[in-house]
Amino acid sequence: MDILLTHTTALETLRSARLRWRLDRRERCDARVPDRAPSGEELRAFIAATPELARASLPLGLLVTRDAPRSRTKLAHTHPSPAELPAGSAFEVAPGVLCVSPEHLPAVMAPSLTDLELAFLLSELLGLYAIAPDLENGMFQRREPLTTPELVLTHLDALGSERGTDRVRRALASACVQSGSPQETRLSMRLGLARMRGGYGFDVLAMNDPVAVQRVRDAMRPGVRKPDILLRAPDGNGRGVAVEYDGGDHNSTEAHARDAERHTELIALGIDEHIVTARQYHDLDYMDGLAEIMRKTLGISKPHLTRAQQTRNRQLRQRLYKELELIDGVHWNGRGGGHAPPPLPTTSGTLFPSTRTASRRGSSRHPILKDGDLAVMCVPSRQIQGMDREEPQVANYTRCHIAQFEERTQPSRFSNVLIAGVVSRPSRMIAAPTP
Repeated sequence: MDILLTHTTALETLRSARLRWRLDRRERCDARVPDRAPSGEELRAFIAATPELARASLPLGLLVTRDAPRSRTKLAHTHPSPAELPAGSAFEVAPGVLCVSPEHLPAVMAPSLTDLELAFLLSELLGLYAIAPDLENGMFQRREPLTTPELVLTHLDALGSERGTDRVRRALASACVQSGSPQETRLSMRLGLARMRGGYGFDVLAMNDPVAVQRVRDAMRPGVRKPDILLRAPDGNGRGVAVEYDGGDHNSTEAHARDAERHTELIALGIDEHIVTARQYHDLDYMDGLAEIMRKTLGISKPHLTRAQQTRNRQLRQRLYKELELIDGVHWNGRGGGHAPPPLPTTSGTLFPSTRTASRRGSSRHPILKDGDLAVMCVPSRQIQGMDREEPQVANYTRCHIAQFEERTQPSRFSNVLIAGVVSRPSRMIAAPTP
């Protein structure tokens, strides 16, 4: 019989260095979901013959049909699945051993993850890194992402209304594309998530995308830089902003020289660059101050907030920071290892508000929104999930969220939305609420 790996076992397999070249080629195959769990003897034979299974954490996660008896042993836990999956839902690890594809994995894991965990998982699958706890840096770099947002959306369309698909669609709006590390993902989320979710509400244009520059040390010949995070100036009102994360690998003399050259070349293009060190990332006061500087550079007016609103927004930023710190990419049990704070308050269930999330007409918690609508949401505090016991004053009044929702789904060129000099390619952007 064949076995079909899923959940964390599938994720560990996708991180296998031995399979890296095959995953870079995005090999896929069709999968017939087994109608029973393997016996202990069969499973031990698979483990002995397959390096990925020999290194995998136990119990293994296996997909079986919904009619199959459930099995929970020390060796394996089964998870129910439709018997028929869309074409390309798996790839072959070894003879008789299949693994769900990077496009299918988020859908099967979605029911057990928080929104933030799901976005973090998608960011790795769409990113240029693989988490590897056994390595010194805790990760290794990929040449290409395992998948793309377009491939994930196509797969979700093929799955139809299967459980988990709606949540994956929503999480895609806040997932990072081409992030170079887990910490870049955390930083990008803090910068780009809507303020009602604890972010700063900036428009993250791209991550690690090529920017055409004139090389300072090479007779001003054309070259390319790849900023960690590129923020878009809305409507061309300000300068572009690049944010570089320095996790401690920029300490050598050579690294400082490279940083200085990159900074000069980006400034010449009209892009201000800011470097965030690991220590600064953990300092909320510093990050708040940096966000204010970048807001001015981008030409974004400062929102007029009452003192109570300022206090509330800071609490949300602190909670987002804490929850991101608890998501390690290894433990996926719906609360970032079991100790994350309750979910942040949400009016739509998304990290970046999107008109697609409106679901039940006539419901005060799920309004029907159209592009450009001014949405006003008043939710009694008793209905808001995630009230932290340490913040009783927050739960004592009704919250009203007012935000301009906008969604754009159209091809655009980076050089048209930021400045000349950014390598052009089609992009898909969902705008955060207008400040």
